Amino acid sequence: MQTFATLLMRDARVFKKHIIGRFVDACVWCGINLFVSQYILPQFGISSDFGTFIMIGNIAAWGMLEVGTNVSILISDLLGIQSTSYYLTLPIPQSWIFIRIGLSDAFKSFVSTLPMIPIGKLV
Repeated sequence: MQTFATLLMRDARVFKKHIIGRFVDACVWCGINLFVSQYILPQFGISSDFGTFIMIGNIAAWGMLEVGTNVSILISDLLGIQSTSYYLTLPIPQSWIFIRIGLSDAFKSFVSTLPMIPIGKLV
């Protein structure tokens, strides 16, 4: 169990180095989408409440894009570099390695979407 927790903490530390860039990406992407849907599209006859719908869609879409990216990285790793093979040799059940990957990816997606909520409230 300690090995599993250490692997999760390692993933969090690695992600910490990239968190500012992810926050900037999420804020810019969400801000532009919300600005367009809240201020420009109503001039073409779309309801101004459409911005709220777009905000929720942005959060869901960002999560799906994160998952798609992480799945392609995992498949690339299994077919190429095979760094996952090292984790499979650790003294923990092999299924926990894939649980670790899922928990780590869920954490990254969740943390990356946090700045979208204040941006949505501002717009």
